[in-house]
Amino acid sequence: MEPCFQTFSLQCQPQELVGLSSRYAYQNGTDDRILEEIRPRVEQLGYIPYDDFFLICEWKTQRSKSRVRKNSPEMVEEASAFALTAKEEKLRVETFTLLEGVGYPTASVFLHFLHPEPYPILDFRALETLGIKEPKAYRFSFWWEYVQFTRGLAQRLNIDMRTLDRGLWQWSLENPVSKAL
Repeated sequence: MEPCFQTFSLQCQPQELVGLSSRYAYQNGTDDRILEEIRPRVEQLGYIPYDDFFLICEWKTQRSKSRVRKNSPEMVEEASAFALTAKEEKLRVETFTLLEGVGYPTASVFLHFLHPEPYPILDFRALETLGIKEPKAYRFSFWWEYVQFTRGLAQRLNIDMRTLDRGLWQWSLENPVSKAL
């Protein structure tokens, strides 16, 4: 694994993240539906059903909709079953990227919502809140440093990853800084 060595720098006060998280309102509760309906179904089945896969991809980005539809239900089920049970971090995230229309940001959504370990969602808004400009291309080393940093931050703040993720996203929404990075 090639080193990346990003310098993440939280752009707000850490204690602000919980309040920011409470103001988060994205896509009319679809993320709650993922947690309340889809996650239990995936835990029971051991894979992501095609319709749930498509809904989650659509939640992350509308732009890849036509490409995501090119995946067969069998490919989605097999790849997701493997990714969600893989022991190696690189296999977890990159197995999802084998699916048409799925890059690191969307793969991170699957891990965030559906894996028992805590994972952040890779998003330009969260990166802005951490003082990082979105890279042109994602690599495993960048993603892994981001995961480790956010896990450490969530642990220090004694909050769950969903709260942290919502807070990071909301701060960027309320304080756009992308031109300055």
